[in-house]
Amino acid sequence: MNSKRRLLATIIAGGVVSMTGGIFTEETRAEDALPEHGPIVHSGQKVAFLGASISEFGWTHPGGYIKLFVDTVIANGINIVPIPAGVSGNTSRDMLARLDKDVISKKPDWMTVDAGGNDVWHGSVDFDEYMANMTQIVERAQKARIHVVLQTCTPLFEDLNGDFNKKLAYYNQFQRYLAAQKKCVLADLNQASVDILKTKTGTENILTTDGVHMNDRGNKVMANGLLEAFGLTVRIS
Repeated sequence: MNSKRRLLATIIAGGVVSMTGGIFTEETRAEDALPEHGPIVHSGQKVAFLGASISEFGWTHPGGYIKLFVDTVIANGINIVPIPAGVSGNTSRDMLARLDKDVISKKPDWMTVDAGGNDVWHGSVDFDEYMANMTQIVERAQKARIHVVLQTCTPLFEDLNGDFNKKLAYYNQFQRYLAAQKKCVLADLNQASVDILKTKTGTENILTTDGVHMNDRGNKVMANGLLEAFGLTVRIS
C-alpha cells in the first residue's frame, strides 16, 4: 500500500475526518487556545502569515485576504500585530527552510500556514515530502510556543474534477489529519471554496483572477474562513 493510501486508511479507521466532509471534533482547536466560544486571538498578540503568492498578495494588496482579516479583527477591538511571511512561488520545502528566519525569530503568538498549492501545481514536492515538511513546520512552531492555524489550499484553476485538484485533495486531507493529530486550528478554506465552485455554470473564474490567485470575492471567502477559524462571528460581505 503506498503512502497516500496508507495515510488515508489510517485517517478513516481512526474516525478523525470524513473523506468528503472534513468533519472534526474540538481536538482541532489549538491545545491551549482556548475558549470553546468567542475569539481565540487577543489584543497585543502577534500573528504570522506563512505562505506563497496568495499570502504575499493577501497582504500587499488592499483587498487581499490577510489585509481584510487583520483590518476586520482590529476593527472589532482586537489589536493584533501582523507579521507577513508570504513569498511568491514558495513550496512547503521553501517555507520550512525559512521558518526560523521569517517566523520563529519574530516570536509570534500565532502562525497561519498556507502551503501545498505550489507543491502540486509545480510538481516539485511529492506527497511524502509534503507530509514531512508540514509536520516539521508544525512541530517546530509549537516547540517555540506558537499556536498554529493550518489553511487547506484553495482549488487550482477552478476545475474540481481536474488532475491538479484530484492530487491536491491528498495534500489537503493530510492537513486536516495533521490539524487533528497536532491539535492545531483548522481553517478549511478549500471546502469553503469548493462549496462556491460547485455553483459554477460557465467557464469564467468566479473566485480567482487567473485560476489560482484570488479576486475580490475569493479574498473575502478566505478572510471569512480565517475569521471563523479564529472564533470571530463577524463576516465580510
